[in-house]
Amino acid sequence: MSVLKDREKALEELYHIDEEKKFKATVKAVESFGAYISQLLSLSPEAGQSLVERYVQSHFESGSIESILLLAEADLDAAAFDKSSLHLKKEYEEFFKEALSKLKEREEKAGVP
Repeated sequence: MSVLKDREKALEELYHIDEEKKFKATVKAVESFGAYISQLLSLSPEAGQSLVERYVQSHFESGSIESILLLAEADLDAAAFDKSSLHLKKEYEEFFKEALSKLKEREEKAGVP
């Protein structure tokens, strides 16, 4: 029976590690996406940082990427900037893939499983 419990514990640990990686990649992707929107809007560094922080806060509150996409659409619409929601979602997904890839690369260099 202890072998089963050991396996279960190992699987739980792997799940938590995987979820932590996804969380870190998501935060980095939200920050990068916010910076991207900030650049599109030609915001000052201070205003850009404020926008990024608003996007990160929105993600923490909602737990949803959709909330960030809606914020981005609203920000772009307010500036009369034409970007479709599908395009924005694809941009975010690219930022997420890049963040996850960089996180895995750093962990491999550090010898983290």
